[in-house]
Amino acid sequence: MTTYRLDPDGPHDDDSIRHAAQAFAEAVRVLNHATRNPDALKHPATVHDVLGSLRDGMQRADQMFGQLSNRLTQMAYTGRLRHTHEDPSRAVNEALRQIELLRTDAAVMGERLDRAFNATSGLYLSSDDQGGE
Repeated sequence: MTTYRLDPDGPHDDDSIRHAAQAFAEAVRVLNHATRNPDALKHPATVHDVLGSLRDGMQRADQMFGQLSNRLTQMAYTGRLRHTHEDPSRAVNEALRQIELLRTDAAVMGERLDRAFNATSGLYLSSDDQGGE
């Protein structure tokens, strides 16, 4: 088993990029399991922190989606891009269209996460509700 470090400084290659995307998917899976457990999510400050981290990720997604579009476009211009079932330019154009929609969706999600993050900034449990914690 190969171990990868998540490091923005690299390495930057196909395997590390795939691994980072898989790590993102797995992180969401872990959060899905963790946040359904009321014993694991006891404080509104945790909700606030999670919302802030998710907001940061969504705000950074625009750059990533733009870079994916740029790389796909560059690959298409080489004339070497092929597709197993159709004209590769049709597939590229559809992917670029969908990625542009994703950029818009990510911006909206980032804004909504920011609003939820701000709304939860002052929440706390009274000492009676914290069970003596």
